[in-house]
Amino acid sequence: GHVARTGEYLNIKDPYSDPRFSSKADKSKGFKTRSILCVPVFQQGTVVAVIQAINKRNAKFFNDDDIHLLQYLSDSTGISLAQAALFHQVIRDRRQAQIDKIFIQVLSKRCSTHKFITNVMKAAKLLLDMQRFSLYLVDHHHREVWVTVEEENIICVPIGVGIAGIVADTGEVLNIPDAYDFPRFQRDIDLSTGFRTTSVLCMPVL
Repeated sequence: GHVARTGEYLNIKDPYSDPRFSSKADKSKGFKTRSILCVPVFQQGTVVAVIQAINKRNAKFFNDDDIHLLQYLSDSTGISLAQAALFHQVIRDRRQAQIDKIFIQVLSKRCSTHKFITNVMKAAKLLLDMQRFSLYLVDHHHREVWVTVEEENIICVPIGVGIAGIVADTGEVLNIPDAYDFPRFQRDIDLSTGFRTTSVLCMPVL
């Protein structure tokens, strides 16, 4: 934390005599920290990561050569992280352009409401790289959610029940990495459709 805050490297020869050192990790793992070399990783003058080396082998503490070597590694890491960030930005921009193009094509076509919804669902399924995409229509009068599972049968659930019902009730996004670990997930829909749900991202249409 000190290195991340100050941007200065630390070469600690006796951690247990340094007030900045916390021995909690040692105690929990049964480990003994004898020496620490900690170096910041910079990107455009900002610390974005910290590299830490612990317990120099065949010596009591880290020397100047170790410091120079770790600083070189830090510089290389900073460059790699910057390149990775640039790469992901290019991918995001390309995906956004793809999304814009597809939805312009969808919106420019004259078709029925059902066909329009089907086209939007197919486009979203392609762009998000997922197995299924469903549109949930909310009936506030009857307090029900009509679940359109692609072009298959419509399933009806009460508002507040299941993942879609919760989102319809609260208006909040749910991102669930494991549906079967989510206590309010309805497995009955999987059983009725023969599908196995793994992860779910559900958000309201306002």
